[in-house]
Amino acid sequence: MLRGYDREAWFECGRFLSVSLVSSFVFCPFKVFLVAGLGLREDVYGPPMVGKVVHEFYGELCRVLATGGDVGPVLKRFGDLDEGFKSRVYEFRVSTPFAGYPVKVEHALSSPRLSLKGVVDLLEGWVPVEVKFRDRVLESDRIQLALYALLIEDIYGVDVDYGFIDLLAVPRRVRVEISDGLRRRALKFRDKVFEVRVEGSLEKRRSSCRYCGFRDFCKLYFS
Repeated sequence: MLRGYDREAWFECGRFLSVSLVSSFVFCPFKVFLVAGLGLREDVYGPPMVGKVVHEFYGELCRVLATGGDVGPVLKRFGDLDEGFKSRVYEFRVSTPFAGYPVKVEHALSSPRLSLKGVVDLLEGWVPVEVKFRDRVLESDRIQLALYALLIEDIYGVDVDYGFIDLLAVPRRVRVEISDGLRRRALKFRDKVFEVRVEGSLEKRRSSCRYCGFRDFCKLYFS
């Protein structure tokens, strides 16, 4: 099994690549070209903005529940969110045991040897958890989780064999086995994104861009 602390996984180049950028590449290579190649910034609106607020709510909820605190202030603070949604997410989180302790929210990770950095949504013990405001897991989610697992292994010298994706639109928790094949795919994507950043090469885009913050730019670019 390839681990983050293995030399085979290392790619020391004196620069850090964001895990989220690699995940974006898996989802849409052209988006990474716009960000890393042209230096454009994504406009966040509609569902992506709602997803950001939901992330904040869920993070605070996990933080309080992990320490045995009162969730009342958290529910009140996010009063703009639908009450039914908040109730469903609360019941889901209460009924879903933490994979380990301590529970860290928005935990920063970086490794010069892997040339990667990122902020994992939740770290339950040594188990990485990514939070998504949708009802299904994408390949980009699995790649993102694998890169976080590799980072945790390299930084802390532990083995991470699985992680979770919390799908809040349902809500439910999906276990993802961090297999050797998944690790190697994740590292290949890391290397490919480094090539895009260095060469500034043009990459193909997805055909579905419904909620992408670059969709208006792409309409003009490809018109």
